[in-house]
Amino acid sequence: MNLWAIIYNLFLVPIIFIFYKIFSLFNSKIKKRERDYRKYLNSIPKKEKGKIRILFHASSLGEFEQTKPVIERLKRNRSNIEIIASFFSPSGLENSLNYSFVDYNVYMPFDSLSNAKNYTTKINPDFVVFVRYDLWRNHIGLLKSYRKPIILINASQPSKVFKNFPIFRSFYKDLYSLFDEIYSINSDNFNYFNKLNIDTNIIDAADTRYDRIMEKVTENLESDLLNKDHLKNRKVLVLGSSWEEDETIFSKVIHDYKEKIFTIIAPHEPTKEHIISTKILYPKSVLLSEYSKNYDVEFDTLIIDSIGQLLKIYSYADAAYVGGGISKSVHSVSEPSGYSIPLACGPKIERSPDAKELNSLGSLSIISNEDDVRNFLEVILNDKKSKEIGFLSGDYIKKKIGSSNLITNKILSIIDKKISLTKIGEAQS
Repeated sequence: MNLWAIIYNLFLVPIIFIFYKIFSLFNSKIKKRERDYRKYLNSIPKKEKGKIRILFHASSLGEFEQTKPVIERLKRNRSNIEIIASFFSPSGLENSLNYSFVDYNVYMPFDSLSNAKNYTTKINPDFVVFVRYDLWRNHIGLLKSYRKPIILINASQPSKVFKNFPIFRSFYKDLYSLFDEIYSINSDNFNYFNKLNIDTNIIDAADTRYDRIMEKVTENLESDLLNKDHLKNRKVLVLGSSWEEDETIFSKVIHDYKEKIFTIIAPHEPTKEHIISTKILYPKSVLLSEYSKNYDVEFDTLIIDSIGQLLKIYSYADAAYVGGGISKSVHSVSEPSGYSIPLACGPKIERSPDAKELNSLGSLSIISNEDDVRNFLEVILNDKKSKEIGFLSGDYIKKKIGSSNLITNKILSIIDKKISLTKIGEAQS
């Protein structure tokens, strides 16, 4: 046990444990994971001979989505691979229960040495993949001591609050050195990990989410959710993940274009109150739940009053405005960019690398006032300009795909090598 492992277990683990128990008294998610942890862990059977068990750990649903392109490639390549999905948050685990590519789901327990030993012994993985930043020192250290191959994908550097203090830099250097390989989420993060001067192999990769986006784009191009006759040859503008302030600024202008532009609104939170307020702003609108392909009432706006439809809705778009950037940080702009369309959002893009890059390329417009809205709508109606800008959006995503194949091939090569060495050892004995 090295110095940081001793410090972590003598001082940090007890402090974190106390705060964890206090939070569990008030946080329903922590209560739930504590209640259900053993149930899920005990449901995992002993590994069968000939099976290869790969453990993926993600904090929550968003991070787990980034693992899916890799998981699906692994399962399609090897029939003997078992996937165990591990989570910190109940939202991740519960959404994974119906995901057919995962064999077992489990919570990763609090990071004590005894918990880590019990958890690792029970699962007995042949390979372990951590995602992004939910890194548990004792779990990772124990896996390392058991000589389990461990990689970190979509790796993101720690918060500036921590990484700028020398003591935290030393801790993270020790932590990241436990991985066999680290696949960065982008070049900026690659530079951070590379400067740590650790023996771990650092790979300048991209977010596996881009592969997922392009897969969904291909699937959704065949979408038949809407009757295109209802669009009446109008251009389609999608307001995706919108908040009331996003819908309000467009409502002041969009009615002047109702003969030329059909609007689809997919609120970030389609609560009853939000839907009512949106219908007031867009009086000639219909809800998706009320809509059918035989709908015969004149309307110029479709409001999506359910979740899980947005990627499919973007397949109809000639342009998209992504919400959240007026009063909050903008939501994901990479999803609609996969459809090669002009994009727009509010001015708060500092926390979105995709939005900053797309804006610098000229494929994402910043909307701050009604004049900006009008200029964006004119771009949509200009076929030549719209096509040129849309190409830049699509090209941005296409240049970033491929990390999932890279990671999958690496995992398979390490597993195959391990199997070969095992067979050689058995033959010699």
